[in-house]
Amino acid sequence: MAMTIGEAQAVMQVLRWITGNWDKPDWRIPSPEQARTDAMWLADRASKVLGAGLNAGDVAEHWPDMPPAEHVAHLKERVAELGHLDAGIKSITTADGTIDMDLSLAHDLMRIFVASFVEILDAADAPNFVELMFKLAGTDDRYTVTIRRPHGETPGEVLGRTRRNLEFVEQAIEAWQDGADPGDTLRAIRDQLAGKTPGEGAP
Repeated sequence: MAMTIGEAQAVMQVLRWITGNWDKPDWRIPSPEQARTDAMWLADRASKVLGAGLNAGDVAEHWPDMPPAEHVAHLKERVAELGHLDAGIKSITTADGTIDMDLSLAHDLMRIFVASFVEILDAADAPNFVELMFKLAGTDDRYTVTIRRPHGETPGEVLGRTRRNLEFVEQAIEAWQDGADPGDTLRAIRDQLAGKTPGEGAP
């Protein structure tokens, strides 16, 4: 059964409304109501021929409030408006089980982000760090997030630094026993414990 002129015109009206393709002078811009009516009519005729599918009532119930093309344009505008809030993860590195993320956040958002962490540290009167425990909803899984001050150290970092210092001192003593200069040995130990590179600050 061939498509009638009326059906063809209705299809074109609906397609013009959906796509926003109204740029030719001889094309009449359908109103939202007209496009909806045409779509309901087409659905009714199609469902009668097929004996199944959407009918006029289904189309009326789910008809969008604006053409898809306008939805897309609106979303693009919103994306442009919110561009200054763009955030993302530049890189993620792991070392000794610690995750180090390089975040890219907008300036205003970053100030709020950092200020909230500083407030947590201050409220807890924490000179070095605090640990926050999170539970994953619907599970018993718990995750710990560490927030520390710029130069703060966690107990694990203090322990690691102490072990490195102890190893260095033991090696320095062995070198001194093997004939190394006592003065050089003591200066090297002093610099290691002060966190300096050997020879740093020397004239």
